[in-house]
Amino acid sequence: MNRAGFGVMKSIIKVTLPTVEQLEYLSRQELREHFIQAGLGHIPRNASRGFFKGHLAWAAQAIEAGYDPVSFRKNLVKKAQQAGRPAAPIYKPGTRLIREWQGVTHEVTIEEKGFVWNGLRYRSLSRIAQEIIGTKWLGPRFLGLNGGNQQG
Repeated sequence: MNRAGFGVMKSIIKVTLPTVEQLEYLSRQELREHFIQAGLGHIPRNASRGFFKGHLAWAAQAIEAGYDPVSFRKNLVKKAQQAGRPAAPIYKPGTRLIREWQGVTHEVTIEEKGFVWNGLRYRSLSRIAQEIIGTKWLGPRFLGLNGGNQQG
């Protein structure tokens, strides 16, 4: 096994892909043909040059590292599915989240079933963040959870 835990996946690679630098000069149709040749999977109906360039660049780098890109991608997907989603952080009822926004300090209290801000109960921190800043925002991030950057 290698450090990533994928085992040795070197195989006979039957396709030669353009280098990452060469991809920039190929037409969408040429990129599409290389994508099909490499067997990189389903092509969305309106796939852009950027779509093809990204996938082909990734495949070229995998080949350069000695991996079969199709097998490597399948193993990556399998590992990701096995890992599952990380557990959501658990904050105890009574925890207070304090955030200053445009000179006003806002305090949100976590309760058993939801959150309280300005005396009103909410099911979502994102809804509270939207009320505070007037636009959609990821509430936990806005209120300083999940290690997000705060702006304002």
